[in-house]
Amino acid sequence: MADIDRIRAAQIRSLYRQTPVGLFSAACVAVLIATVGHSAETPQIRAVGWGLSIVGLAVVHFALIVAYRRASPVDAAWRLWMALFTAMALIEGIAWGCGALLLSSADDVTQALVLIVAWAGLGSAGAIVFGAYLPTYLIFLFPMMSPHVFLALYHRYPHFELLAGLETMFLMAMPLIALQYSRQLIASLRLGFANLDLASDLSRQKLVAEQANLAKSQFLAAASHDLRQPVHALGLFVGALSGRKMDAVSRRLLEQIVKSVAALDELFVGLLDISKLDAGAVQVHREPVAMSAMLDRLIRDHADEAAAKQITLRQHPCSMLVDSDPVMLDRILRNILSNAVRYTDKGGVLIGCRRRGADVSIEIWDTGRGIPEAEHDRIFQEFYQIDNPERDRSKGVGLGLAIVRRSADLLGVETTFRSVPGSGSVFRVAVPKATSAAVVADPIVPAVTSSLICVVDDDAAIRDAMYSLLTGWGHTVAVAGSASEIVMRYPQPGQCPDLIICDYRLSGQETGLTSIAALRQHFSTTIPAIILTGDTAPDRIAEAHASGFVLLHKPLSSGKLRAAVGNMLRKTAV
Repeated sequence: MADIDRIRAAQIRSLYRQTPVGLFSAACVAVLIATVGHSAETPQIRAVGWGLSIVGLAVVHFALIVAYRRASPVDAAWRLWMALFTAMALIEGIAWGCGALLLSSADDVTQALVLIVAWAGLGSAGAIVFGAYLPTYLIFLFPMMSPHVFLALYHRYPHFELLAGLETMFLMAMPLIALQYSRQLIASLRLGFANLDLASDLSRQKLVAEQANLAKSQFLAAASHDLRQPVHALGLFVGALSGRKMDAVSRRLLEQIVKSVAALDELFVGLLDISKLDAGAVQVHREPVAMSAMLDRLIRDHADEAAAKQITLRQHPCSMLVDSDPVMLDRILRNILSNAVRYTDKGGVLIGCRRRGADVSIEIWDTGRGIPEAEHDRIFQEFYQIDNPERDRSKGVGLGLAIVRRSADLLGVETTFRSVPGSGSVFRVAVPKATSAAVVADPIVPAVTSSLICVVDDDAAIRDAMYSLLTGWGHTVAVAGSASEIVMRYPQPGQCPDLIICDYRLSGQETGLTSIAALRQHFSTTIPAIILTGDTAPDRIAEAHASGFVLLHKPLSSGKLRAAVGNMLRKTAV
């Protein structure tokens, strides 16, 4: 029923929209016939009176159209407005039929033919104006044209049989034409509504998908922090344990623990990269990048994995410079190269670059398993892997190409690939050429001496791990669950720490940002600070990045932490 209401309402809208021009044209025809087209036998007052009645009906019909447009009725109210319109069409059809009877002459055949042609023209135009709803057209057409058939038979004009036959055929043909027009309109309306329903359904499905994606992100953000905390602590304990002497069996067990922690770290780093890219927290810093050094580093980092699989890993010499963000470009190429090595079982992998107009095409060729054409779009989805339904950890987690797609979009570079199953693949990254090379002087790096480091974290296990790790590196360490505990331990501002390492999410309303601000205020100096976070929520990442502090993400390996601490203390010493 609702569908019928929609269609009928659309037909009504078409009638009310198309009628004004037809009404104006009909009124003009009526005035013209009333003034110069009536017969000599018809009194002038009668002709003028008829013409004025047609004009008056047109005015009333116009008023109905204005009322409809102002009312903007709902679809379910179509019956009322259809009845009013049909009543006006009936009255107008009768008025035009009466005009045929009032204005025609038994002796003036030419005048009769003129009236027949004028009325037939109005009937033909009415098929378009009123044809949107067939009953309205029929109610208008038959009262208007039937009198002409009667007049042809009654006055017995020359060839009246032919004339009456033609008029009868006209009365039969026009409804069929209007019927065809009405059917086409209804079919078009049905198709249009079907498309609208599909578009509306697509919008709803898109909204559902966006809400599901938001729920996923919220879940990851909520669960990520709690999951990262023990993994982060585990990595720190492993780092502290690695520096101790142990027997061969214990060392092998430790190596297995290190591998497990590395696998977890790969998963969390991938999730974090996706979240940072979605949050817009990654800023592009373009500079001239020497491809030779970058390719050398990529080959060196993947050489052991290629050797273990007994495949060749080669670099085509490249001396070109590109204009890009070196960190993001390295991430793109590293993920592609890692996949190429991982999914190549025989043969080898080749990386190189070539000049293509204003760009440099960096290409990675492999003789691996290839990618079926049906999977070409899906491989850039998160966690999707073609040959890993069992989710084998050694085959990665399926985030590499998703990161590639997002990073390439952010950099504004084109990434394409071509693949033949069983023969291999080639990935191409088109990067703009650099016009000049940047010259950077080697900085003087001061040695890192023993320093006082304050660690603020509400997790006792992480505090213990950080204390063991940092004291093992020769630093004096103060650990606490909040900034106020540090203030109580060092009430004198003169005992100023050299570095603050603070968790982003703390107990209650306290955050890493508020804690660092409180400690800086207490010690009356801008103490260097590092923020650690396990959050993957895009808004949290964006907020932490906006603070301007060095931001490190859990789980964090001891090597990365040591490098970050060393860099911060060196900057302080300069």
